[in-house]
Amino acid sequence: MTTEVPVLGEGIYTFSEARAILAHRHSHLSERQLRYWMDTGLTPPSYRDDRGDAVLSFLDLISLEVVGRFRSIGTSLQRVRVIEETLREFAPDLERPFAYRLFYRDGATIWAKRSNEDDPLVIELLGRRSDRRHKQLAWQDAIATFAEEIRFEGPDERAAGWELSPWVEIDPTVQFGTPIVRGTRIPVRTIEANLAAHSTHEIADWYGLSEQQVEGVRDYIAVH
Repeated sequence: MTTEVPVLGEGIYTFSEARAILAHRHSHLSERQLRYWMDTGLTPPSYRDDRGDAVLSFLDLISLEVVGRFRSIGTSLQRVRVIEETLREFAPDLERPFAYRLFYRDGATIWAKRSNEDDPLVIELLGRRSDRRHKQLAWQDAIATFAEEIRFEGPDERAAGWELSPWVEIDPTVQFGTPIVRGTRIPVRTIEANLAAHSTHEIADWYGLSEQQVEGVRDYIAVH
């Protein structure tokens, strides 16, 4: 962890902002819960500002979402911590292992379960070959599907974007990582502010969007 705030363009979030984003799937989340998750299920936030307040990176945000998905299917925070620690042992150079495609792929290798056979959370660590470089981890389906929403880039296949809905996405290099209309630089909050007083047709015309895009963003806002 570093005490410096990340450079602009990385995507930076307070716990309040993170809660608002994660609430699109985990509606009962609180800032307190997110802080607790990072204290007990994950390592500390990636950054702190000059006052010592936590500043979350985009990879922190993705990691918290993964924890939320684990929790939604009944996984204890103790187990989440064990999972993350195991992944760190597997790839010690990755600061946020939950935020890399490597851990969402099933390989051809045969694995032995780490935990009880009745446990639906399958993280399998023992393959046919002893060389750790050839191992990949098999994830329980409910978690693995999350990879379909994420754009991964670079040789290490690090998370580089997140599709929150067919109409809304997060790109940490655009608008400081705030949710935007997919494929644009227009913040969702801008559309939300205009919907209070204007029609979808007017907003679409002003921002060069289709009415379907505006309606899609409106529907996303309505359930979040």
